[in-house]
Amino acid sequence: MKLLTFLINLPFMLESPIEQRKKAFKAIIEKYGFEYACKIEQAVRNESRHFKSAQWKECKTPGMRVMSDKFPYAWSSLEQWRKMVDLSKESFSKGKYYQTKEGKLNYIVFPSEYFGILFFAWFIKNKRAGNVAMWYRSGNKPSDIQGRETYMKINNAINPSICKSLR
Repeated sequence: MKLLTFLINLPFMLESPIEQRKKAFKAIIEKYGFEYACKIEQAVRNESRHFKSAQWKECKTPGMRVMSDKFPYAWSSLEQWRKMVDLSKESFSKGKYYQTKEGKLNYIVFPSEYFGILFFAWFIKNKRAGNVAMWYRSGNKPSDIQGRETYMKINNAINPSICKSLR
């Protein structure tokens, strides 16, 4: 990790991941409501294998692929959000490659779980009209629609325990 990135991220590294998650979901509840926060927690738990996947531990996001060599890595919405929350570009980086069903993929690294979760909630609300299933697939082919239905069945079976503990 570069020294500047390390120094920028130091305050978040001092908070435990559990505290960062609680803080993030509390902020989502306050901004978007309890039900929406629960849906976000279910999706994040699904995407991160309940915060245990190697990709989550390194990148702190629910699977944001790097699509370009330079920030914002072809995620224009990330640049928009970054400015809104006043984070520097140096707060983000490219993670290592992970072997997936689709081959080796590279993911964006966020400065903390707190910001990774907040971006995900903002992105779904503002770029996917609040439809969490659109994170999984956004197309309109029958296979996309079926994929979203299956994704939501899986998500809906997950207990959003962090949000429930904040109620």
